[in-house]
Amino acid sequence: GIATQRSSKTIEVQAVTIDNLVESGEVPPPTVVKIDVEGAEPLVLDGMRNTLQHTGCRLLYCEVHLPSEKPRNSIEDFDMSLPEFEEMITGLGYNIERRREVSHGRRIFLKCRATEPAQPNCDGWPPLRRNTKNGLQFDKIR
Repeated sequence: GIATQRSSKTIEVQAVTIDNLVESGEVPPPTVVKIDVEGAEPLVLDGMRNTLQHTGCRLLYCEVHLPSEKPRNSIEDFDMSLPEFEEMITGLGYNIERRREVSHGRRIFLKCRATEPAQPNCDGWPPLRRNTKNGLQFDKIR
């Protein structure tokens, strides 16, 4: 489990990174990613570095939680400042196009776009499949 400065309680959960899911072919690489994980944003980016750098992901939306008076986690509970987090995003090959502060600067919304078109790695992608119940469709790109 993960314990932060705000709480010493932990709950053990089994987790897998997005990189592992994509590399195993269990899920197709995303083209758009939205992250809102109550302060653990650095952990999520760390678990999807390869996916963000080497697939066709074009857009990254992220709600970054900063320290506040409210009892909730922030990126600083995971040893990262906002400038360091933004540097992590640009280091993964994304430009921060829009930055909007909310709640007196305690939450930051970022819209980021990949700087160069990525070459999708199609090895291991699942074949075309359709889920008629909700209309989802995953295509294998050639």
